[in-house]
Amino acid sequence: MPLVPNESVSFLALPMWQGDCNYYEVERCGGSIFDDAHLPHFRVREPQICECTFSALELGQGLAPILPFADAEIADWPCNLKFFINKWYLSEELALIVRILLFSGGIASCLRNFRTDFLEEWPTPGTGPHFDISMQSNFTGLVGKTVHLVCKVKNLGNRTVSWVRHRDIHLLTVGRYTYTSDQRFEALHSPHTEDWTLRIRYPQRKDSGIYECQISTTPPIGHPVYLTIVEPITIIIGAPDLFVNKGSTINLTCVVKYAPEPPPTMTWSHNTEVINFDSPRGGISLVTEKGPETTSRLMIQKAVSSDSGIYRCEPSNANPSSIKVHVVNEEHPAAMHHGESGSSSYSKTRLICFIILVIANIMFI
Repeated sequence: MPLVPNESVSFLALPMWQGDCNYYEVERCGGSIFDDAHLPHFRVREPQICECTFSALELGQGLAPILPFADAEIADWPCNLKFFINKWYLSEELALIVRILLFSGGIASCLRNFRTDFLEEWPTPGTGPHFDISMQSNFTGLVGKTVHLVCKVKNLGNRTVSWVRHRDIHLLTVGRYTYTSDQRFEALHSPHTEDWTLRIRYPQRKDSGIYECQISTTPPIGHPVYLTIVEPITIIIGAPDLFVNKGSTINLTCVVKYAPEPPPTMTWSHNTEVINFDSPRGGISLVTEKGPETTSRLMIQKAVSSDSGIYRCEPSNANPSSIKVHVVNEEHPAAMHHGESGSSSYSKTRLICFIILVIANIMFI
Protein backbone atom coordinates (compact mmCIF):
# COMPACT_ATOMS: atom_id res chain seq x y z
CA MET A 1 0.00 0.00 0.00
CA PRO A 2 1.90 3.11 -1.17
CA LEU A 3 1.85 6.22 0.94
CA VAL A 4 -0.28 8.90 -0.67
CA PRO A 5 0.10 12.66 -0.04
CA ASN A 6 -2.66 14.71 1.54
CA GLU A 7 -4.28 11.71 3.19
CA SER A 8 -5.00 10.89 6.82
CA VAL A 9 -4.52 7.16 7.37
CA SER A 10 -3.31 4.90 10.18
CA PHE A 11 -1.66 1.54 9.57
CA LEU A 12 -0.48 -1.39 11.64
CA ALA A 13 2.76 -3.10 10.71
CA LEU A 14 3.03 -6.71 11.84
CA PRO A 15 6.40 -8.52 11.76
CA MET A 16 6.95 -11.05 8.99
CA TRP A 17 8.46 -13.55 11.43
CA GLN A 18 6.73 -15.33 14.28
CA GLY A 19 8.00 -14.88 17.81
CA ASP A 20 8.72 -11.19 17.39
CA CYS A 21 9.34 -9.18 20.53
CA ASN A 22 6.91 -6.51 19.48
CA TYR A 23 4.67 -5.26 16.78
CA TYR A 24 5.03 -1.86 15.19
CA GLU A 25 2.51 0.78 14.29
CA VAL A 26 2.87 2.99 11.26
CA GLU A 27 0.87 6.16 11.62
CA ARG A 28 0.26 8.74 8.97
CA CYS A 29 -1.02 12.08 10.21
CA GLY A 30 -3.12 14.53 8.23
CA GLY A 31 -1.54 17.02 5.88
CA SER A 32 0.94 16.85 3.05
CA ILE A 33 4.00 14.60 3.22
CA PHE A 34 6.00 17.74 2.49
CA ASP A 35 4.76 19.34 5.72
CA ASP A 36 7.39 18.88 8.43
CA ALA A 37 4.69 19.13 11.08
CA HIS A 38 2.88 16.05 9.76
CA LEU A 39 5.39 13.28 9.16
CA PRO A 40 4.51 9.60 9.36
CA HIS A 41 6.27 7.68 12.07
CA PHE A 42 6.81 4.19 13.42
CA ARG A 43 6.03 3.51 17.04
CA VAL A 44 6.90 0.46 19.11
CA ARG A 45 3.84 -0.83 20.92
CA GLU A 46 4.16 -2.45 24.37
CA PRO A 47 7.98 -2.06 24.46
CA GLN A 48 8.10 -3.22 28.07
CA ILE A 49 7.42 -6.83 27.04
CA CYS A 50 10.34 -6.94 24.61
CA GLU A 51 13.56 -8.24 26.13
CA CYS A 52 15.68 -6.94 23.26
CA THR A 53 17.14 -3.47 23.36
CA PHE A 54 16.79 -1.08 20.43
CA SER A 55 20.00 -0.46 18.56
CA ALA A 56 19.42 0.55 14.95
CA LEU A 57 16.79 1.53 12.43
CA GLU A 58 17.30 1.40 8.69
CA LEU A 59 14.93 2.74 6.07
CA GLY A 60 14.85 2.22 2.33
CA GLN A 61 12.67 2.40 -0.77
CA GLY A 62 12.25 -0.37 -3.27
CA LEU A 63 15.66 -1.48 -4.47
CA ALA A 64 17.35 1.72 -3.36
CA PRO A 65 20.29 1.45 -0.94
CA ILE A 66 19.42 1.11 2.73
CA LEU A 67 19.44 4.53 4.31
CA PRO A 68 21.71 5.18 7.30
CA PHE A 69 20.41 5.17 10.86
CA ALA A 70 21.29 8.84 11.31
CA ASP A 71 18.46 9.80 8.99
CA ALA A 72 15.82 8.92 11.61
CA GLU A 73 15.02 10.81 14.78
CA ILE A 74 14.32 8.95 18.02
CA ALA A 75 12.27 10.25 20.94
CA ASP A 76 10.69 9.09 24.18
CA TRP A 77 12.30 5.67 24.64
CA PRO A 78 11.18 3.31 26.11
CA CYS A 79 7.57 4.28 26.77
CA ASN A 80 6.75 5.82 23.40
CA LEU A 81 9.50 5.22 20.86
CA LYS A 82 8.85 7.07 17.62
CA PHE A 83 10.86 7.05 14.39
CA PHE A 84 10.29 10.21 12.36
CA ILE A 85 11.10 9.65 8.69
CA ASN A 86 12.38 12.49 6.55
CA LYS A 87 9.83 13.58 3.94
CA TRP A 88 11.93 12.77 0.86
CA TYR A 89 11.99 9.05 1.73
CA LEU A 90 8.31 8.73 0.83
CA SER A 91 7.16 7.65 -2.58
CA GLU A 92 3.83 7.06 -4.23
CA GLU A 93 5.30 4.46 -6.59
CA LEU A 94 7.64 2.43 -4.39
CA ALA A 95 6.69 0.78 -1.14
CA LEU A 96 8.70 1.87 1.88
CA ILE A 97 10.99 -0.82 3.29
CA VAL A 98 11.64 -0.70 7.00
CA ARG A 99 14.37 -2.77 8.61
CA ILE A 100 14.58 -2.75 12.39
CA LEU A 101 17.56 -4.32 14.15
CA LEU A 102 17.24 -5.14 17.83
CA PHE A 103 20.46 -5.98 19.65
CA SER A 104 20.98 -7.75 22.96
CA GLY A 105 24.49 -7.99 24.38
CA GLY A 106 26.01 -6.87 21.09
CA ILE A 107 24.32 -9.65 19.10
CA ALA A 108 21.47 -8.98 16.65
CA SER A 109 18.82 -11.19 18.22
CA CYS A 110 15.85 -9.62 16.43
CA LEU A 111 15.77 -8.61 12.77
CA ARG A 112 12.53 -7.45 11.16
CA ASN A 113 11.79 -6.35 7.62
CA PHE A 114 8.41 -5.26 6.31
CA ARG A 115 7.01 -3.08 3.56
CA THR A 116 4.12 -0.69 3.51
CA ASP A 117 2.28 -2.91 1.04
CA PHE A 118 2.09 -5.58 3.76
CA LEU A 119 0.17 -3.19 5.98
CA GLU A 120 -3.58 -2.96 6.29
CA GLU A 121 -5.48 0.18 6.99
CA TRP A 122 -6.72 0.58 10.54
CA PRO A 123 -10.55 0.51 10.50
CA THR A 124 -12.05 3.98 10.66
CA PRO A 125 -14.69 4.39 13.41
CA GLY A 126 -18.13 4.30 11.90
CA THR A 127 -17.19 2.08 8.95
CA GLY A 128 -15.48 -1.11 10.07
CA PRO A 129 -15.60 -2.89 13.43
CA HIS A 130 -14.40 -0.69 16.26
CA PHE A 131 -14.62 -0.27 20.02
CA ASP A 132 -16.86 2.06 21.94
CA ILE A 133 -14.07 3.85 23.80
CA SER A 134 -16.57 5.68 25.99
CA MET A 135 -17.07 2.44 27.90
CA GLN A 136 -15.46 1.87 31.29
CA SER A 137 -11.84 0.73 31.02
CA ASN A 138 -10.87 0.49 34.70
CA PHE A 139 -12.44 -2.25 36.79
CA THR A 140 -12.04 -3.01 40.48
CA GLY A 141 -13.08 -6.31 42.02
CA LEU A 142 -13.01 -8.03 45.38
CA VAL A 143 -10.97 -11.12 46.15
CA GLY A 144 -13.21 -14.16 45.82
CA LYS A 145 -16.19 -12.33 44.32
CA THR A 146 -17.05 -12.66 40.63
CA VAL A 147 -15.96 -9.75 38.44
CA HIS A 148 -17.08 -8.87 34.90
CA LEU A 149 -14.91 -7.12 32.32
CA VAL A 150 -16.99 -5.62 29.53
CA CYS A 151 -16.07 -4.17 26.15
CA LYS A 152 -18.49 -2.89 23.53
CA VAL A 153 -17.83 -3.56 19.84
CA LYS A 154 -19.69 -1.79 17.05
CA ASN A 155 -20.10 -2.97 13.45
CA LEU A 156 -18.59 -6.35 14.27
CA GLY A 157 -19.97 -8.03 11.14
CA ASN A 158 -18.54 -11.52 10.67
CA ARG A 159 -15.54 -10.86 12.91
CA THR A 160 -15.03 -12.43 16.32
CA VAL A 161 -14.11 -10.96 19.67
CA SER A 162 -11.42 -12.46 21.89
CA TRP A 163 -10.06 -11.75 25.35
CA VAL A 164 -6.30 -11.92 25.97
CA ARG A 165 -4.45 -11.62 29.27
CA HIS A 166 -1.40 -9.39 28.81
CA ARG A 167 0.64 -10.78 31.71
CA ASP A 168 1.45 -13.98 29.84
CA ILE A 169 -0.11 -13.21 26.42
CA HIS A 170 -2.65 -15.93 27.15
CA LEU A 171 -5.71 -16.36 24.93
CA LEU A 172 -8.67 -16.73 27.27
CA THR A 173 -11.76 -16.67 25.07
CA VAL A 174 -12.77 -16.52 21.40
CA GLY A 175 -16.33 -15.52 20.70
CA ARG A 176 -18.50 -17.31 23.24
CA TYR A 177 -15.99 -20.12 23.69
CA THR A 178 -13.46 -20.37 26.50
CA TYR A 179 -10.00 -21.51 25.44
CA THR A 180 -8.13 -21.44 28.71
CA SER A 181 -8.05 -24.46 31.00
CA ASP A 182 -8.64 -22.15 33.96
CA GLN A 183 -12.35 -22.68 34.53
CA ARG A 184 -12.66 -19.41 36.45
CA PHE A 185 -12.71 -17.57 33.11
CA GLU A 186 -15.80 -17.56 30.91
CA ALA A 187 -16.98 -15.62 27.85
CA LEU A 188 -20.45 -14.08 28.01
CA HIS A 189 -22.39 -12.55 25.12
CA SER A 190 -26.07 -12.09 24.44
CA PRO A 191 -27.05 -12.33 20.75
CA HIS A 192 -27.81 -9.06 18.94
CA THR A 193 -25.95 -7.01 21.54
CA GLU A 194 -22.62 -5.18 21.36
CA ASP A 195 -21.35 -6.20 24.80
CA TRP A 196 -18.65 -8.86 25.10
CA THR A 197 -17.93 -9.86 28.67
CA LEU A 198 -15.14 -11.76 30.35
CA ARG A 199 -16.35 -13.24 33.63
CA ILE A 200 -13.77 -14.16 36.26
CA ARG A 201 -14.97 -16.27 39.18
CA TYR A 202 -13.13 -16.34 42.49
CA PRO A 203 -10.59 -13.69 41.43
CA GLN A 204 -7.33 -13.39 43.33
CA ARG A 205 -4.97 -10.45 43.67
CA LYS A 206 -2.67 -12.09 41.10
CA ASP A 207 -5.45 -11.65 38.51
CA SER A 208 -4.88 -7.89 38.57
CA GLY A 209 -3.45 -6.43 35.38
CA ILE A 210 -4.24 -5.62 31.77
CA TYR A 211 -6.73 -7.62 29.72
CA GLU A 212 -7.29 -6.89 26.04
CA CYS A 213 -10.51 -7.20 24.11
CA GLN A 214 -9.55 -7.98 20.50
CA ILE A 215 -11.38 -7.89 17.17
CA SER A 216 -10.27 -10.45 14.57
CA THR A 217 -9.39 -7.97 11.85
CA THR A 218 -6.11 -8.38 9.95
CA PRO A 219 -4.14 -7.44 11.91
CA PRO A 220 -6.24 -7.65 15.08
CA ILE A 221 -7.18 -4.46 16.86
CA GLY A 222 -7.46 -4.38 20.62
CA HIS A 223 -8.83 -2.34 23.47
CA PRO A 224 -7.10 -2.74 26.87
CA VAL A 225 -8.99 -2.78 30.15
CA TYR A 226 -7.36 -2.59 33.55
CA LEU A 227 -8.39 -4.84 36.42
CA THR A 228 -7.48 -4.31 40.05
CA ILE A 229 -8.41 -6.97 42.58
CA VAL A 230 -8.44 -5.66 46.12
CA GLU A 231 -8.89 -7.35 49.45
CA PRO A 232 -10.74 -5.13 51.92
CA ILE A 233 -9.55 -5.11 55.51
CA THR A 234 -11.95 -5.11 58.44
CA ILE A 235 -10.64 -4.25 61.89
CA ILE A 236 -12.22 -3.57 65.26
CA ILE A 237 -10.21 -1.01 67.18
CA GLY A 238 -8.84 -2.48 70.40
CA ALA A 239 -9.00 -6.11 69.30
CA PRO A 240 -8.43 -8.85 70.26
CA ASP A 241 -9.55 -8.10 73.85
CA LEU A 242 -11.41 -5.23 75.44
CA PHE A 243 -11.89 -4.84 79.21
CA VAL A 244 -14.83 -2.75 80.36
CA ASN A 245 -15.97 -1.96 83.89
CA LYS A 246 -19.42 -3.07 84.88
CA GLY A 247 -21.89 -0.21 84.43
CA SER A 248 -19.72 1.56 81.83
CA THR A 249 -20.51 1.95 78.13
CA ILE A 250 -19.15 -0.61 75.70
CA ASN A 251 -17.93 1.34 72.66
CA LEU A 252 -16.83 -0.78 69.68
CA THR A 253 -15.60 0.77 66.43
CA CYS A 254 -15.36 -1.31 63.26
CA VAL A 255 -13.42 0.08 60.27
CA VAL A 256 -13.51 -1.23 56.68
CA LYS A 257 -10.55 -0.19 54.51
CA TYR A 258 -9.67 -0.63 50.82
CA ALA A 259 -13.17 -1.57 49.70
CA PRO A 260 -14.02 -0.43 46.14
CA GLU A 261 -17.30 0.90 47.52
CA PRO A 262 -18.81 1.31 51.00
CA PRO A 263 -20.43 -1.88 52.28
CA PRO A 264 -24.22 -1.74 51.84
CA THR A 265 -24.74 -3.26 55.30
CA MET A 266 -22.72 -3.74 58.49
CA THR A 267 -23.99 -6.54 60.74
CA TRP A 268 -23.02 -6.89 64.40
CA SER A 269 -23.43 -10.08 66.39
CA HIS A 270 -22.82 -11.10 70.01
CA ASN A 271 -21.86 -14.72 70.63
CA THR A 272 -23.11 -15.67 67.13
CA GLU A 273 -26.49 -13.99 67.69
CA VAL A 274 -27.29 -10.95 65.54
CA ILE A 275 -27.73 -7.96 67.82
CA ASN A 276 -31.32 -6.77 68.08
CA PHE A 277 -31.41 -3.02 68.58
CA ASP A 278 -35.06 -3.21 69.63
CA SER A 279 -34.52 -5.82 72.33
CA PRO A 280 -35.83 -5.28 75.88
CA ARG A 281 -32.21 -4.91 76.98
CA GLY A 282 -32.24 -1.37 75.56
CA GLY A 283 -29.35 1.09 75.55
CA ILE A 284 -27.91 -0.30 72.29
CA SER A 285 -27.20 2.05 69.39
CA LEU A 286 -25.32 1.91 66.09
CA VAL A 287 -23.80 4.75 64.06
CA THR A 288 -22.37 4.00 60.59
CA GLU A 289 -20.42 6.49 58.48
CA LYS A 290 -19.76 5.46 54.87
CA GLY A 291 -16.86 6.75 52.83
CA PRO A 292 -13.40 5.71 51.56
CA GLU A 293 -13.09 4.16 55.02
CA THR A 294 -16.42 3.04 56.45
CA THR A 295 -16.79 3.08 60.23
CA SER A 296 -19.52 1.46 62.31
CA ARG A 297 -19.76 2.28 66.02
CA LEU A 298 -21.67 -0.02 68.34
CA MET A 299 -22.47 1.41 71.79
CA ILE A 300 -23.97 -0.59 74.65
CA GLN A 301 -24.78 1.41 77.76
CA LYS A 302 -24.60 0.20 81.36
CA ALA A 303 -22.60 -2.93 80.67
CA VAL A 304 -23.47 -6.05 82.67
CA SER A 305 -21.74 -9.42 82.95
CA SER A 306 -24.00 -10.96 80.31
CA ASP A 307 -22.64 -8.43 77.80
CA SER A 308 -19.26 -10.20 77.90
CA GLY A 309 -18.36 -12.41 74.96
CA ILE A 310 -17.38 -12.33 71.30
CA TYR A 311 -18.59 -9.39 69.23
CA ARG A 312 -18.37 -9.74 65.46
CA CYS A 313 -18.55 -7.00 62.82
CA GLU A 314 -19.45 -8.33 59.37
CA PRO A 315 -19.55 -5.99 56.33
CA SER A 316 -21.57 -7.28 53.39
CA ASN A 317 -18.62 -6.92 50.98
CA ALA A 318 -15.60 -7.73 53.16
CA ASN A 319 -14.31 -10.27 55.64
CA PRO A 320 -15.58 -10.02 59.23
CA SER A 321 -13.61 -9.05 62.33
CA SER A 322 -14.21 -9.93 65.96
CA ILE A 323 -13.25 -8.84 69.47
CA LYS A 324 -13.65 -10.40 72.90
CA VAL A 325 -15.24 -8.12 75.50
CA HIS A 326 -14.67 -8.69 79.22
CA VAL A 327 -17.04 -6.93 81.62
CA VAL A 328 -15.22 -6.78 84.98
CA ASN A 329 -16.35 -5.79 88.47
CA GLU A 330 -14.59 -2.62 89.63
CA GLU A 331 -15.46 0.01 92.21
CA HIS A 332 -15.16 2.81 89.65
CA PRO A 333 -17.33 1.95 86.64
CA ALA A 334 -16.17 5.00 84.71
CA ALA A 335 -12.82 3.34 84.05
CA MET A 336 -12.58 1.51 80.73
CA HIS A 337 -9.60 -0.17 79.08
CA HIS A 338 -9.13 -0.92 75.37
CA GLY A 339 -7.37 -3.78 73.64
CA GLU A 340 -3.94 -5.01 74.57
CA SER A 341 -3.02 -1.71 76.19
CA GLY A 342 -6.21 -1.96 78.26
CA SER A 343 -5.38 -5.51 79.28
CA SER A 344 -1.88 -4.43 80.24
CA SER A 345 -3.18 -1.47 82.29
CA TYR A 346 -5.66 -3.68 84.07
CA SER A 347 -2.97 -6.25 84.90
CA LYS A 348 -0.59 -3.54 86.12
CA THR A 349 -3.28 -2.12 88.40
CA ARG A 350 -3.88 -5.50 90.02
CA LEU A 351 -0.12 -6.06 90.36
CA ILE A 352 0.36 -2.71 92.13
CA CYS A 353 -2.50 -3.48 94.52
CA PHE A 354 -0.96 -6.86 95.28
CA ILE A 355 2.47 -5.32 96.00
CA ILE A 356 0.93 -2.71 98.31
CA LEU A 357 -0.87 -5.45 100.25
CA VAL A 358 2.34 -7.47 100.60
CA ILE A 359 4.28 -4.43 101.84
CA ALA A 360 1.54 -3.58 104.31
CA ASN A 361 1.53 -7.13 105.69
CA ILE A 362 5.32 -7.07 106.11
CA MET A 363 5.21 -3.75 107.97
CA PHE A 364 2.67 -5.02 110.48
CA ILE A 365 4.38 -8.34 111.19
